[in-house]
Parts: sequence; C-alpha cells; structure tokens
Amino acid sequence: MVKRKFIPGAIILIALIIAAVMVVFLTSKRQQKISELTPPDQYIAAALADGAFSVPLYAVDKDIGFMLYGLNSGDYSFAEFYLSDGATAEELTYLTAKSAEAYNAALLAVERRRKEQIAECTGYLPAEIPKLENAVTQQAPADLTLSFAVANDRAKLPASLYE
Repeated sequence: MVKRKFIPGAIILIALIIAAVMVVFLTSKRQQKISELTPPDQYIAAALADGAFSVPLYAVDKDIGFMLYGLNSGDYSFAEFYLSDGATAEELTYLTAKSAEAYNAALLAVERRRKEQIAECTGYLPAEIPKLENAVTQQAPADLTLSFAVANDRAKLPASLYE
C-alpha cells in the first residue's frame, strides 16, 4: 500500500481558490452608486456625502420625524428625517406629499420647526442660530416634494431636488 503525502502547496492552492471566490462574491455585492438610486434617495445621499453638514446625521424613525414636525404620516408617500446627535442643530428632511394640502402643511411645519429650534438654541447652542436662520427649504410644488436642511455649508447641498 502506497501512502500519499498531502503537499503543502495544495493547501495554499485551496486557500487561494477560496479567497478568489470570496473576493468575487464580495465585490458583486457593492454599494449602489448615487446615480442608480431613486431621485429622493439620490438627493439624500448627495446631501449627506458632499460635506454640507459638519457632523454625521442619523436617520430618525419616521414616526418620530412626523411627531417633530407635527405632520400626519398618512399624508406623505415618501419621508426621510435625519438629525445630528444633538451637538448641533443640523438636520435634513425630505418629504413627498400625497396632496396639495399636505404639501402646504409641510411647508408651514418646516418653518415652525425652524423657529422653534431658534428659540431652543438661544440658551444652549447660540452658535447654531445662524445655521437655522439660513436653513434651506427646496421645493418642487408640481411633484408635492420638498426638502428642509439646516446645514453647516448650504452651498454644498444639491442645487435641486432632482440632482
């Protein structure tokens, strides 16, 4: 009976094959490019990636977002809310209303929130007040869509809701 020796090179070859398969698998699961996203997601991804905000913003549960703005979630077909961790007043909101009434309610709500935030920040975050005073509300009335951003550098926000 002949005994076969397992060659150490075979172990290396098997390891290389496994590594190659893993690389192919992982690279096929890459993140979507911004251009492959839907328009609302494109805007949000671009706004969050382009340096408009001085701190990371975190997605907030939609129910909490609607509560902060005093809006009814059933009136909106798309909604995303992003807030800072509280160290700044920076935030980003994107809404698409189901009706002109809900769209107008959202416009009033973002202005009300901006004023409330100015009042709240007066005592404990006075450096944030200029950001709130220069908050950006972008509108696409024909699509009943708007975004509201309190940004560190408003020039770095996308120029349009469909960019």
